[in-house]
Amino acid sequence: MKEKRSKKKKHEKHSKHVKGVKKDKQDDTLDKLRQLAREHNKKEQVNQARKPSEETRRRQAAMVPQSKESYDKQRSIIRREYDRQTGRTRLIKGSGEILETVVSRDQHRQINQRATVYDGISFQAHLQK
Repeated sequence: MKEKRSKKKKHEKHSKHVKGVKKDKQDDTLDKLRQLAREHNKKEQVNQARKPSEETRRRQAAMVPQSKESYDKQRSIIRREYDRQTGRTRLIKGSGEILETVVSRDQHRQINQRATVYDGISFQAHLQK
């Protein structure tokens, strides 16, 4: 029996030794993976800290005071905009301000007649809905 026990003990030691080697390799691999994950997460955090989101950029741009040059540039832009519902053409500044135009009496009469017709069409369209 003594021989059997000694063989078993040698076998057990051998199996433990092999398992221990495997565990050490697994532990090393897991430690390396954890370290890589930490480094990756740190890089992600740094990148997120550097690059604000699109929404944040828009909010910050809206909150920054406008310089005199950009204000003058914005106000100097005047565009003609056609309103399909009413049939009117309006002059609009870059800031959204609506401007009036100086027209002759005949032009004024034509504008009012067209506007009245388009107002009626617009009103009828809303009634049909």
